[in-house]
Amino acid sequence: MEIAKYTDRSLLLQDVVCFLPGSMIATPAEEFAVETLRPGMSVLTFDHGGATPKDIIWVGCQCASPHL
Repeated sequence: MEIAKYTDRSLLLQDVVCFLPGSMIATPAEEFAVETLRPGMSVLTFDHGGATPKDIIWVGCQCASPHL
């Protein structure tokens, strides 16, 4: 994810990933449901072929209805 910081303290987020409630996310200690994750917690990402812990910097939530 690329983050651009501006002088007005706003952020531009690119490549945001979305998960459904109940999705289990790996952390260095154990797995947590995605809806329980908070900024500052560490999650495992897979960069350059291996698991790397990275801190969460932002969490958002939005409801969407399916278009059938």
